[in-house]
Amino acid sequence: MVSSSDISYYIVSLGCSKNQVDSEKLNGEMLTSGFKSAESAENADLIIINTCGFIQSAKEEAIEEIFNAISIKESKSLDADALTPKVVAIGCLTERYFNEIKKEIPELDYIAKIPTDKFVIELAKKFNISLKNKPNSIQVPIADNLYYSYIKISEGCSNNCSYCAIPMIRGAYRAFSPEKILFDVSNALNRGSKEVVLIAQDTALYSYEGPISRELLSIMKRAGLDCSKNKIDISDLIYILSSMKKVKWIRLMYCHPDHINDRLIETIALNDKVVKYLDIPFQHSSEKVLSSMGRLGNYEKYLSLIQRIREKVNGVTIRSTFMVGYPNESEDDFKNLLNFIKTSVKNQ
Repeated sequence: MVSSSDISYYIVSLGCSKNQVDSEKLNGEMLTSGFKSAESAENADLIIINTCGFIQSAKEEAIEEIFNAISIKESKSLDADALTPKVVAIGCLTERYFNEIKKEIPELDYIAKIPTDKFVIELAKKFNISLKNKPNSIQVPIADNLYYSYIKISEGCSNNCSYCAIPMIRGAYRAFSPEKILFDVSNALNRGSKEVVLIAQDTALYSYEGPISRELLSIMKRAGLDCSKNKIDISDLIYILSSMKKVKWIRLMYCHPDHINDRLIETIALNDKVVKYLDIPFQHSSEKVLSSMGRLGNYEKYLSLIQRIREKVNGVTIRSTFMVGYPNESEDDFKNLLNFIKTSVKNQ
C-alpha cells in the first residue's frame, strides 16, 4: 500500500462556477488527506477531470479532456522509468451518462459521479492508497492569488425548466446552512479574498429554515435582522455576510427573474458592500415561449422588473441570457423578444 504523501494529483475543472467550487472542495480534500498537487497533468500520478454535461459543446470538451489525459497515460506507459498515471472522471457528465462512459471509455481507471465528501476515501480504496490524514472539505482554489471567491449557497434546482438538465443531474433544490456558508466565506477571507461571489442555480431563491446557532444569532443582531424567526432568505444572508469586516464586495450571480422580490432589490440598493450588478437569465419575453419553458414571466412582468431595479439601484448593471430558435417560437415571438431587448436597453 502506498501513502497519499507519495502521490501527486492534477484536477482539470470544466464547466460553470458551481463546478469550480466542487473542484476547489476536492482540491482541499486531496491536500488535507496528504496528496501533493502537481503543476500539470503530465507531472501527476492522478489526473482527475471534473466534467460538465450541460450542453453539447461542454460534453464534447469533457470527452476531449478525458482522451487528452488518456493520451498522457498511454505515452507514460511506454517509458519504463515513468510511473503510469491513473485517469479519473467525475462530475456532471459522469453523473448523467455513467453507464455509457463506463462502457465506451474502458481506458478510464476510475469513474465516479458528482463527488461527495466520501470521494477521496473511495478513491484511496480503489487505488490501495493509505491516507495520511482524514480529508477536510475546505475550499482551496486551483488558481492562485485570486481577489474573489465563488461561494456556493445551495445545490440543485426545482424550477424544472423544460430545456434544462440540471434537476436531473444535480437533484432538487437544497439550501446550505448559513453556518456552512459562513465557514466557506471565512476561509476565503483568510486566503486574502476581497470579493464574495454568491452562486447557485438560483441565488434569489435562497431560503434556509432550521435551527440557528448562538454565534449566528449574535451576527444577525449586529446586522439588525429579525432574530425571532428560524428562516433566513437571500437578503438576510447578504446582511449577515456584509457584517464581516474583511468582506469588501458581495456579488450575486444567477437570479431567476420570477424570484427577485422588492426586498432583494432594496437590499442591493441600500447595502454598500453589494456590487450593483445582477445576473438575470430572462431567456425570453414571449409569454407563450416562457410558458413552454416552464417559466412564469412575460414581456410586461420582466420589463417592469427591470424598471423597478433601475429605479431603486443607482448605476446598476444587468446581465442576461436569451434563447432564440426555441421549439415553436414564431416570428412574432422573435419580434417580441427583439422589442423587449431594445426597449429595456433604451430605457436605461
